[in-house]
Amino acid sequence: MRRAAIRWTTIAAGVTGASCSHDAPRSRDHVAASVSLPRLQYMAASDTGSGPLATSSNVAVGPRGEVLITDYDGAPVPLRLIDLARHTDSGIAHHGEGPGEIRYAMPMLVTDSSVLAWDLANWRVTEWSRDNRVIASYQLRSTLTLAAALDTRHVIGVRQRSEGSFPVIIDLGSGRIDDIVSPQDTSYQRLFGIAGERLENLPVIGAWSNGVFIGDNIAYRIALYDWHGKLVHVIDRQDIGSNLPTARAVAKELSFLRATGRARAPADVERARARLAATAIAWFSRLGPPQSDAHGRLWVVGTHNDSTFADVFAETQFLGRIWLDCKDFGGRWSMNGEWIALPCAPDDPGSEREAVVKVWRVMER
Repeated sequence: MRRAAIRWTTIAAGVTGASCSHDAPRSRDHVAASVSLPRLQYMAASDTGSGPLATSSNVAVGPRGEVLITDYDGAPVPLRLIDLARHTDSGIAHHGEGPGEIRYAMPMLVTDSSVLAWDLANWRVTEWSRDNRVIASYQLRSTLTLAAALDTRHVIGVRQRSEGSFPVIIDLGSGRIDDIVSPQDTSYQRLFGIAGERLENLPVIGAWSNGVFIGDNIAYRIALYDWHGKLVHVIDRQDIGSNLPTARAVAKELSFLRATGRARAPADVERARARLAATAIAWFSRLGPPQSDAHGRLWVVGTHNDSTFADVFAETQFLGRIWLDCKDFGGRWSMNGEWIALPCAPDDPGSEREAVVKVWRVMER
C-alpha cells in the first residue's frame, strides 16, 4: 500500500524528543472491503511442537500459513515457527533478559522474512529473521499493553485513562506514542462510558483495515475509527441477545470454585450455579481481538453454546457466521491475509496433547 510521511506531535509521558516525520500506518489508502462471504478451507493442524501446547497458547499465523507459537515452560527455546506445508519446526530466540532474549513471549507478527514478538517480562519487542538472527530489539519506555502489530515498526497499544481504555500507535524505532481517539470523544463516551472495574468489561482494542476499533465484547458492539480518530462505523449486534454460558461451561466453573474453596457448602454451590448461569459471557476476547483479512473484511472469532464461530463483516454489513471445528477454543487466534489459525483441543479424544494449532485458508466463492 502507498504510504506518505506525516508528522506526529503527541508525546507520551516518559517518552522524550522533538516531533519528527514518520512513515505512519495512519497514512494508508482506504481499503474497500469485499461484500462477499468467503468460505474456509481447513488445511492442517500442527502436531510437531517440541512440548505441550495449551488451548490458551499465544499464536501468530504467517503469510503462507506457518504458525509462530509460544513454547512450553522449560522448553529449549521460547518460540517455535512451524511451517505445516514444508514440515519444518524451527526454534526462535533464547531464554534470558539480554537483547534478543525472552522471558515471557507473546507472538505478534510473521512476515515473509521475519517474526516479531513482545516480551511481557522484559517489556521489549524484538524482530528475528526466520533463521533466528536478531534484526532489531526495541525497549519499550512506557508500560502500555500491546494489542496488535501493524508491521514490524508500528504496533497498536492500549493506554488506560480515568475516562477508559484508548488505542495508541507506537513507533518502535523512535519510541513515540500517538493517541488516536481522544478521551473527550463523544462517540466513545456514548458507546462505552467510563471503563468499569471488572476486567472483562474493559474495551477490546485492535486494528481494522482502515484504522482502529474499540469494542464491547459483552454487548457485541464495535466502534470503528479511522487513523485520525474519527468514528466511521459502529457494528452493533445487540439484537442477538446475551451470550449465556451452557450447562457444561457452568459445571466447569463450579468445579474450579470447589477446587479453590470458594464454593463448598451445597447452598453456596447452588447460589454460584444460578449466578453463573445468568451472567452473560464475552462474544469475543481481548486476548484475540477482531482482525481483518486480505480483502478488508473484519473477522470476529468467539464462542457460543460451546461452539466456535467466525462472524464476518464488510464495515457494518454482517456477511454471515462461519462455524469452526475448534473444541475448547481459549480466545486467542491470529489472521494474516488469507490465513487464520486457532489453538484447539485435538479431535482425537485419545490424544496426549492438550491442544494443536488448526489452520484454515480463506477462499473466495
